[in-house]
Amino acid sequence: MIEVREVFGKEADGVCTHFSVSRRENERVLRLTDGDRLGVGLTRFEGGAVRIRLYVTDGDEGDRELLLRSLMFDATRLTGYDVYIEQDGDYTAYGFKKETGGWKTKAENIVFPHECK
Repeated sequence: MIEVREVFGKEADGVCTHFSVSRRENERVLRLTDGDRLGVGLTRFEGGAVRIRLYVTDGDEGDRELLLRSLMFDATRLTGYDVYIEQDGDYTAYGFKKETGGWKTKAENIVFPHECK
């Protein structure tokens, strides 16, 4: 069963250590589990915007996309706020536009295409 949920404390530290990533102050940690595969996504609210800093998995592309979609869906709760994705990639299919420092859109403008990559 695939699960994506926010984790705290030692559980958050463990998944971050697994991927050799450090948390910044006030970052939320979302962990993906899919059998023996793991993933981690880091997001924070800063400067009046939601910032998705990174998302990585040791699974396949489907796991990566599920984790990204989970992070974006979480951001849609904050209608009216900007959402930035700081990780390299092309996020135009999700309604983001490239700007200095990442990709940006309003939370309510995030698009979830029917087909996964």
